[in-house]
Amino acid sequence: MKEDVFFNFPDKTEAQMNIKDKKDDYYHMYYLNGRVMRLVPCNEQGLYDGTFAEYYESG
Repeated sequence: MKEDVFFNFPDKTEAQMNIKDKKDDYYHMYYLNGRVMRLVPCNEQGLYDGTFAEYYESG
């Protein structure tokens, strides 16, 4: 079962984070159009660990 959380950032960017979607030790946060917004590294306990990668909505 997937659990979706929606965010509204100060720059009015809307994004969706599928908090159950953990691939390769990263949580994936998506734009509403389905493209990846951020990859957030996490450890075995699911805690944030390290720096994240951020992408523009256009790709």
